[in-house]
Amino acid sequence: MEQALAGHDGLGPSLARGFFFGGARLGLYTPIKSAIMGGNSSSASFELKVLSGSLSGGLAAAVTSPIELVKTRLQAAGKTPGAQKTSMGVIRAVMAADGVAGLWKGAMPGLFRSAILTASQCATYDEVKRGVLNYTGWSDGTHTHFTSSMIAGLVTTTITNPLDVIKTRMFVSGGRYKGALECARHVLKSEGPIGFMK
Repeated sequence: MEQALAGHDGLGPSLARGFFFGGARLGLYTPIKSAIMGGNSSSASFELKVLSGSLSGGLAAAVTSPIELVKTRLQAAGKTPGAQKTSMGVIRAVMAADGVAGLWKGAMPGLFRSAILTASQCATYDEVKRGVLNYTGWSDGTHTHFTSSMIAGLVTTTITNPLDVIKTRMFVSGGRYKGALECARHVLKSEGPIGFMK
């Protein structure tokens, strides 16, 4: 399997991350919201929805960050001379250089990004859907879900893109930046505010 996916620029880790990360962050949202509300999640305030999304997204990112690191390094391997071309090769190289903790390099921007992503996506979707149902008189059908999803997607993408830029640059930097703030300062200085929307 490893050899079969070696030439596909991170396809294997991408699929694994999508399965585990997406399932965990979205799957944990409602149970966390219900736990916070004591089982009555239907009356949750917007703030509690944001908190529930932040917790589910952050937890999912913390668990799957090593998969994200491997995926990103494999995607960048074609442009990096001598870079590892397989998942196990990347894992061995990272652990040799930085130990087990190295697998979580760049995890904090990813964790914050995931918390903000899930909070903005789920809370916005919940609120927009409620508004659409109240103001349009539509039923809870496909057109309501589509409209709510489009608006939530626009909000989520706008909010999370700067964090995506920082996270990706930290993953492939090879230790160039000491932290997310240094990386953000470098982007701002070299490319201006528009650099965060690449």
